[in-house]
Amino acid sequence: MSTAQIAQIAQTNFGSSTNLVVNKIANIADNAVRINLVKPDGTTLKYTDWVKSGANKGSNVGFQPSGNTLWSLYSGDQTSIQNQINSALSGTNFQLSGNALTSAQMDTIARGTYGGQVYISVVPVASAISTITPYVYTDGNSKSLNSVNGNAVTTKLQLDHTTKPFNDVPSNVTRDIAQQVVDYYVGTAAAGASDTDKRNLAIDGINYVNKQIYDAALNEYTSSNLDFNVFKGQSGQQWTIADLTGTLFANNLWTIHSPSFPLFTVDAQNHVPDSTTTNISYSFDSVHTGLMGLTGTFGNPAKAVYDPSAVTQLPHVTAPTK
Repeated sequence: MSTAQIAQIAQTNFGSSTNLVVNKIANIADNAVRINLVKPDGTTLKYTDWVKSGANKGSNVGFQPSGNTLWSLYSGDQTSIQNQINSALSGTNFQLSGNALTSAQMDTIARGTYGGQVYISVVPVASAISTITPYVYTDGNSKSLNSVNGNAVTTKLQLDHTTKPFNDVPSNVTRDIAQQVVDYYVGTAAAGASDTDKRNLAIDGINYVNKQIYDAALNEYTSSNLDFNVFKGQSGQQWTIADLTGTLFANNLWTIHSPSFPLFTVDAQNHVPDSTTTNISYSFDSVHTGLMGLTGTFGNPAKAVYDPSAVTQLPHVTAPTK
């Protein structure tokens, strides 16, 4: 009789009746004990029949040690029974408390008889979070990305060829600072250099500025409105890259972005206009994610590798055809 059925009878008044739902019992072998696994609500989740070669119907599964009130299981039987129960519970979201039989549960089973059945309680499996850690694949390697809860890149960059040494965040690179770099590059032109050569030197200078800013941004992603703690499962259960991929797609984590940063250009007169604002788009890369580990266990961090969008570089110009 289950806990729920006992409670049903207990709530019934004397002189009245109650109906219990019963199920036809599947045959139990004479040398087996049926172990019913009962959920906290009193219903039976499932059962497993543990068989012992040579056991006789009606004989106890275990024994009562001298001087003890609790019965015990024979040597070797405890491990075999416990392993079989754990195997039966796999994938059910339930488990033995602590994944092991308690002394009270061993007592219950030991008092049982072959050809009969016993009831033991199971508990829900605690879920565990595998926090997803973003990485970026660049220059042939994967490196971790730093989370920024804001709209601007926080990593500092260094610019050479400015009037004063520059070591600051990208948002503080002004049009005037970019112009100083461009003027330096143009100033390296050889005597008698053509306007086209000087134009290309100016382009090299602005590309240098944009690449330094890009490299600083390539260390970060913006975590605003993103939740990397959505990858959950049974504690200790193994997950696959397919599970991780599905979670990223379902939770809008397939593509993430860097914080914003300025992007510069240069006009035909080698002057730097006001900057525009852009960012890096990171797209999930299943291949390089797989190379970092195709599987893992829930409760441990999960690495996700992303490919960055390319740095914006202005192309050189060619001299007009005469």
